[in-house]
Amino acid sequence: MSALQRRVGPNKVGLLGLLQPFADGIKIVFKDTILPRNIHVLSFILGPIFIFTLSLLTWGFIEFSFGFVFFESPISLLVILLVLGLSIYGILAAGWASNSKYALLGCLRASSQMIAYEICFGLALSSLCCFVNTLDIRDLVFFQTKYLWLFLPCFPCFLLIFISLLAETYRIPFDLPEAEGEIVAGVHVEYSALLFALFYLAEYSNIIFMSAFISVCFFGGYSSIFGFSTHFSFVIKILIFLYFFLSIRASLPRYRYDQLLDIGWRVLFPLSLCFFILYSSLHFLNTKIFFWFSYVIIAFILTPDFIVLLFQIYAKSYDVDLCF
Repeated sequence: MSALQRRVGPNKVGLLGLLQPFADGIKIVFKDTILPRNIHVLSFILGPIFIFTLSLLTWGFIEFSFGFVFFESPISLLVILLVLGLSIYGILAAGWASNSKYALLGCLRASSQMIAYEICFGLALSSLCCFVNTLDIRDLVFFQTKYLWLFLPCFPCFLLIFISLLAETYRIPFDLPEAEGEIVAGVHVEYSALLFALFYLAEYSNIIFMSAFISVCFFGGYSSIFGFSTHFSFVIKILIFLYFFLSIRASLPRYRYDQLLDIGWRVLFPLSLCFFILYSSLHFLNTKIFFWFSYVIIAFILTPDFIVLLFQIYAKSYDVDLCF
């Protein structure tokens, strides 16, 4: 991130600063945990533990290689959607129990953002399930290994899910629950030491999980690429998406809160609903028609005229004069 932003990053601990995260982890473990006055102690302590536990639970449904999965379920995609949605209860408990207006404002922002983008994520994921005709995440990998990666025929679903997951993990430009300049770091403003670290451990665990989830759903998961082994191919795909997550974090500014909710309710929700109706209808009509229709959409998106049209819309919305 410091290289992307042309600034000096932490470079003193270890070679090129690579040991800095370990130094921060050791330091935060030995700090004293401070409990503010007039808090609900049980909810204050269980909130971050609950969030961190859920962030680890989702990893049990990812198939790292053929047959290597901790929890097998024919409805694993629904369970993942359920677990991701349950994390908001831990955020609400932590914000309410902190007895702070800033923490309460942060948890309310997080809940409204979760509702807005969870619906889009669920509809886009349902479109994917309608096409493959399964709710099992293992069948997605098997389908892509047998036919082709779902990134091509389900490109609109990929974009919708990727944007929704940015909002799900509260990453810039959707990090309004943690807007430091507005609400003093959000829901965990009253936390310290190890309880504070659990929030960030859960957040970055979710980011890595989202990278693995997108790789499984659209890029074949553990299926080998360029002759590499399955495990190494899976790690490569996860690292590529982690780079995208971090580059977006280092590049884009933050939306205003009204803009964030407008994008979720007025743009992404209607688009995801339309694509859900279209994909489910085409699947029941004919799978071959669905394939060819998806290729036509991708070809149209990649044409120069469409790109010029996007720039014109951007220039008009921001009153910028562009010449083509």
